[in-house]
Amino acid sequence: MTSFITDHQRIGKIIAAEVPFKTRRAITISLALERLGEYDQDFIALKDLIKRSAALEQKRNAVVHCAWLAGNSTDTATRFKTTAREGRGLHFQFDSVDESQLAQLGHDLRALSEEFLNFGVGLIQKRKAVNNNAQGTARWPEDT
Repeated sequence: MTSFITDHQRIGKIIAAEVPFKTRRAITISLALERLGEYDQDFIALKDLIKRSAALEQKRNAVVHCAWLAGNSTDTATRFKTTAREGRGLHFQFDSVDESQLAQLGHDLRALSEEFLNFGVGLIQKRKAVNNNAQGTARWPEDT
């Protein structure tokens, strides 16, 4: 997100640190649209990355925002989620999850993180984004 802001990147980092991931995605897409344009191939690629990150965020949240119980076997666990919604009141949800599902989520998160990193480096190399150095000042790669 802050790579699309050429001035005051430290302020961008402060803001990004305190907003939910969903909001970060929206801000990133809005900034990229402004900087790159709707038909830019990198903007189109970024939209795909953002869409995939939203799906992975839901899977990650399903793992993190719940309680875990023993499963039916040594390689499973039971995900236990309690909700209270206006439409149905108190609700308990139990899902069996095996070790391979959790491992796959970890792999998918790591792979998408690497894609984002490579994408960001590519934008910097194309001068479509700026490098965030430790001081928070914007620099192009050959300026560092």
